Amino acid sequence: MEVVEATIDDFDSEKINFYQRRKNKKLGTPIEEIVPEYLEKIGFLKRFNGRKTPTIGVEIENLGKQQRTRNPLIAKILFEMDYFDEWGQGINKMRHLMKDAKLPEPVFEEIGDEFKVTLFGPGEDF
Repeated sequence: MEVVEATIDDFDSEKINFYQRRKNKKLGTPIEEIVPEYLEKIGFLKRFNGRKTPTIGVEIENLGKQQRTRNPLIAKILFEMDYFDEWGQGINKMRHLMKDAKLPEPVFEEIGDEFKVTLFGPGEDF
């Protein structure tokens, strides 16, 4: 099996989403510390402090089809700083990277006031 290597930059859209949603940076471990090559899966969990998710009117089944941002000002600044190169393509980029690596599609879940993204790796086949 040919594996497409993903660098930490491939996860930047998730990091941007953490900042845009004013996520407490002290929750959990920094992404750079939880992406060792041997992982079978990696999960990103976002808490919305009691608000129903997603709070911007995009339903889970429409992720990647509808793009909206919670904080347009921060998103615009990060875009103009070349922190990301395509507007609103993080979900689609994750899906394409997983498909290109012949890995399962990411799983998006709404659990109470949390939004969870799970990316599955090749496990022992790495």
